Amino acid sequence: MKSMTGFGRYEGEFEGKKFHVEIHSVNSRYFNIYFNITNELNFLQEQLNNLLKNKISRGKISYKIIFSNNVGSIINKTINKSILKNYINELHSIKNEFNLDNDLKISDLIQLPDIFTTNSEELINSKLAKEILNCTEGALNNLIEMQVKEGEHIKSSFKKIIENIKKENLSIKKLQKRNISEHLNKLRDRVTKLLNIKKLEGSSIEKEIVLLADKLDISEENERLSSHIIQFNNYLEYYENVGKRLIFLLQEMLREITTIGNKANSSKISQKVVELKNQVEILREQCQNIQ
Repeated sequence: MKSMTGFGRYEGEFEGKKFHVEIHSVNSRYFNIYFNITNELNFLQEQLNNLLKNKISRGKISYKIIFSNNVGSIINKTINKSILKNYINELHSIKNEFNLDNDLKISDLIQLPDIFTTNSEELINSKLAKEILNCTEGALNNLIEMQVKEGEHIKSSFKKIIENIKKENLSIKKLQKRNISEHLNKLRDRVTKLLNIKKLEGSSIEKEIVLLADKLDISEENERLSSHIIQFNNYLEYYENVGKRLIFLLQEMLREITTIGNKANSSKISQKVVELKNQVEILREQCQNIQ
């Protein structure tokens, strides 16, 4: 079981230029990634996205590549002479048409759009791309290691809470045995007093009383809650893709607990139901941070 919260960092070097990759992850219902990289490295976004998505199922991911100091351009570029000639021709035409001074400088030309060009296919297969991808894997492994450690801590907490829920459910089962018996006796006493009947055994009224008492029966809800508790513990041993399953299971547990409270008609059981709901809510909040 892995947490969605984590941080990974890994250092790399390319042609003497040192850099490092940082990956932050926080909880989110879906997988979202935000890149903070220089425009020169945008050609790597698709590969980086696939790499991260293969290892992380859910979470809001922040990805950074940071180069040490001011290294300038990190990719070798060539001037597109065809585009440059078109610019020069157009600029000369404008100069002649409007009688402008001829102060065209190379420093001005290199600022124009699309003057420099790179080969995208060569970049994707370049040493720089491989170094960044290797560095990303290192940062990703460090991130996952932190997520696993946090996941183990959360799992330990979950086991304690779910054990408390299990104990409370067993306690409710014991209370319910007395609860039904007490309600039966109260109903019998009230009916005999109202109708002035000395004996109810075998009568149709007795059967109606038993049917009324059966409506208080919560044994099925107790059993389903016990089954959900077992399944919850099983899910805790899953490595990933467990967060949504746990949340769904907790919704089912809450449904059974609510039904127990509504049917039991017992102040003692109602007190335990309040505590059970509180415990389930704690689990639901923490499950928001599980992948």
